[in-house]
This record gives sequence, structure tokens and C-alpha cells, in this order.
Amino acid sequence: MDLKNLMEQRHSVRKYLDRKIDEPIVEIIEKKVEEINSESGLNIKAVFDDKEGFDSKLAKYGKFENVSNFLILKGKGNNLSETCGYFGEKLVFELMQLGLGTCWVALTYNKKNIKKYIEPKENLIIVISFGYPENQGYTRKSKSKSQVSNVDENSPQWFVDGVNAALLAPTAVNQQKFMLKLVDDKVEAKAKFAPCAKIDLGIVKYHFEIGSGKDKSIWI
Repeated sequence: MDLKNLMEQRHSVRKYLDRKIDEPIVEIIEKKVEEINSESGLNIKAVFDDKEGFDSKLAKYGKFENVSNFLILKGKGNNLSETCGYFGEKLVFELMQLGLGTCWVALTYNKKNIKKYIEPKENLIIVISFGYPENQGYTRKSKSKSQVSNVDENSPQWFVDGVNAALLAPTAVNQQKFMLKLVDDKVEAKAKFAPCAKIDLGIVKYHFEIGSGKDKSIWI
């Protein structure tokens, strides 16, 4: 399935089957994480078969069930949030192609248990749970194109397609606090002040590139 179709089908999954990830798939995921780390400069870690990471009251409050596999998005340096959002979503699509469900998780995990995977001087940005889904998640409400961009009747089709793809991006509490502006033949992307907005912006940019068919050179 191509990325555009995956993007349209993606929903956050919080309930997973109590089943270990098949070993061949584990190997594929570890290889993909290694490739993403090399490309991004991050130090993302894939954790398998660890039930302690989501063993907390917060996880139960977040209605997570049977979470024992997760990606820890972390690294050193500046501007980590947007980078983690962009490359984390790239990994989400890799996981979906393997038949797995995912969910971005900013708060409702066990921070004490997650911290054991953090190396000195690294910053933990966010976590992505994954596993064999018990269900495929649920649809959510979305803003209109005009609420998140300067799209109009004269906008080129690639920009319209990119904005539509951006509206399918997962954002913290479905806030969609971003703005995309077409300026000549480039796009300006800004995050409004909100929790996890910089992470969300990275995810939005990845979605926009898929939908529009453009690469990173499109950004101002």
C-alpha cells in the first residue's frame, strides 16, 4: 500500500493484542530505526516486550492496553522536537506497512521506567506505542483547509493536496495548531503556541511532503 493510502487509513491505536512481535518483523523494525537514526542524527530506540513502560495510572487513564512495544524518540542538541516529529511519523508509516498499529504518546507512559533507556545528556522528546492492534482506532474531527492555511481557489493543486495531507496528521489532543502559507513557490510552516506544537509541526511537514509530492526544499 502506498503512503497516501496509509495516511488516509491511519488512526491512533491504544489497545493492542497481548502478542509478541514476530522476530522477522523485530529485525525489520530495528533496521529501519538504525536507518532513520543515521539520516536524522537522533538516537531513537525501539523497545520490545517491556510491559513496564506503560505500567502506570496515567497509562490506564489514557485507556492504553497491552502496550509492551514502543519507540523512544530522543537525542542530543537543539530543535529536537520538530525533528522527532518528522522522523517519528516516517517510522509510523514503516510500522503500519508491517501491519502494526501505533499511537503518539506525550505524557501517559511510565516516565521512571522509560528513563532507563535514556543515555547521559540525551533529551527524551516523546514515545510512540506500537503492536498488533486490537482495533484500527477511530476517526476524529478535523479543521478545514482555510483554518490551517492560506489556500484559495488560485492555489496550485500540489499545495491543496499537501494541506489535505497535513490535516490527516496526528496532533496532540487533536489541536491542529499549525499554519501553512504558500509564498510564491515555497511554503512557510509555523507552529502556534500549544503543547507539543513543535513535534506536531514535524509530523505535519512529513504529511505535507507526501501529499504534495514535494521534498524538504519546499520549506522556507
